[in-house]
Amino acid sequence: RPWFEALRLLQEATRRDEISYVIVTKRCHGRSDVSTQLLLDAAARSLETSIILRNAVLENFARFFTWEKASQLLCELQRYGPQATVFTLSAALRGFGAVARWPEALASLNRWPTEVDAVTWGAAVDACVHWERTTELFVRLRRRQVRPNAFMYSSLITAHQKAAEWAAALRTVQLAPGSVVALSSALSL
Repeated sequence: RPWFEALRLLQEATRRDEISYVIVTKRCHGRSDVSTQLLLDAAARSLETSIILRNAVLENFARFFTWEKASQLLCELQRYGPQATVFTLSAALRGFGAVARWPEALASLNRWPTEVDAVTWGAAVDACVHWERTTELFVRLRRRQVRPNAFMYSSLITAHQKAAEWAAALRTVQLAPGSVVALSSALSL
């Protein structure tokens, strides 16, 4: 259903909880104004607006060309809470990647105060579609002894492919463990 149907159902509901707000927020593709209003409405109803709802709003901002708001919200979550998690950062990175804002993705990763997990590194690698930045990021995560997963290899291969860096793409295929994801990226070379 379109976002306005989801919003209408929420407004008509006699009982609302945070999960219903998260679901409607995720349906509001590209409507950062509606996402913001949902967050404010949940707070006004004294619902606990946990990091889950804020992550949904953040990803909606980042994914649909309001990356400046996403960056601001990410900074606010880090400063004021609720406690931002690696899921928060991953949501922002996925959103920044969706609109090719890899510089903001890298800046967010660099500002992050704690160590991130392999999933978050994967979101960062995927967000950095520029092959040189993706390669730098890949080297950086290996220095931190994060074991690259198949999706990271696939993202790196795809970045090389888009830049017509065929030799680098093939070297990456050789490094990748025998995975279906990396192989499918290589087959599209």
